Amino acid sequence: MANLGSEDNNINIDGGVSEFTDFGGNDTYTILGSLSGDVQIIDNQASTINLPEGLTISDALFLSDGVQFTINGNTLTLLGDPSEFSFVFGGTPIDPNAGTPQSLDATASVFGTNVPGPGVGPNAATTTGAVNADGSVGESEEGLVDLSGQTEVVAEDGVPETFVLEFDSSSGNALSSDAVVSITGFDPAEDILRFDDANAPAQDAATFLNGEGGAAVFSNGFDGETIISFQDDNTADSVPPAQVTLVGITDASLGGADPFFEVV
Repeated sequence: MANLGSEDNNINIDGGVSEFTDFGGNDTYTILGSLSGDVQIIDNQASTINLPEGLTISDALFLSDGVQFTINGNTLTLLGDPSEFSFVFGGTPIDPNAGTPQSLDATASVFGTNVPGPGVGPNAATTTGAVNADGSVGESEEGLVDLSGQTEVVAEDGVPETFVLEFDSSSGNALSSDAVVSITGFDPAEDILRFDDANAPAQDAATFLNGEGGAAVFSNGFDGETIISFQDDNTADSVPPAQVTLVGITDASLGGADPFFEVV
């Protein structure tokens, strides 16, 4: 157990000390990914809770006067006045400008819930995962490119990007009218194609590639491109079936043993 005085403390929380009680000062608590035991922090000041990038939070509970995170199977409990806290996603103890600070309400929203009123039981997170420096958890939105409705997209050189197209295999066939789009500059070494199946479970990769129930994938060496075609999801409308063209790539296996696509 540790009592903190009126000075501003900078503390790494690793589970070695199980309880901290603050008696003043705007303290900075950095939650380490190696957290090895349950920890309780009681603080009523405008303190900082650093959540380093990559820290995996598997569960979270929110009260009007408390927050509890589950990390490595251990619980980190924050009591006092968490509405005064700044939760810094991607924060570090050595760089006060690193990461994205979030209020208590914004932090609850990131975890897919909200802060209940005083005296009301805890609200549980519906979104969990690794902390991102952009202020999110789970998969970061950074680098995601939604192909819906687009016709031409240029991949950014040197930046890993995930290009997402939606389809539905619930009929037994891969149906989509999400986009007829060409992608220029796609780099299989850093980029990925993601085909988001509305059906659950999603179509497996082998079925997706075989053209019988999946997409029709073929390379065109004459024009130096690979084309992924879907069947029309509504033949009664004027919207054409989806098609993705990878300009400058001729690989009907979409990477073969080292695929640059996924079906989710």
